[in-house]
Amino acid sequence: MYALIVELNVQPEHMDALRQALDALVAMAAGEPGTLLYAVHGCATDPNILRLYELYADESAFREHLGKPPTRSFVDNLNQWLSTPPCIMASPLLCLSHQLVNVQSGIS
Repeated sequence: MYALIVELNVQPEHMDALRQALDALVAMAAGEPGTLLYAVHGCATDPNILRLYELYADESAFREHLGKPPTRSFVDNLNQWLSTPPCIMASPLLCLSHQLVNVQSGIS
């Protein structure tokens, strides 16, 4: 598995536009067979921080997601919405303590 954690420090005036773009990516990711999890988290201490957690079957599935036009457009426009460059941590997943369940179908 391949995991990606991204922290975004969003300019307040761009939060709505960024959230709309992320909603579209989450919907797209739900239909990707190699995308196991695509979650957007808020931050309890700073409303301008968003954290993305992405989990893919492997790095190839991540690259496939990254190559899709909606993802490319998001990445190309991301910096205009942010106060600072995104903090991106990507790596192979070494261990997982719980079985992942497909929320839409209930099938693991």
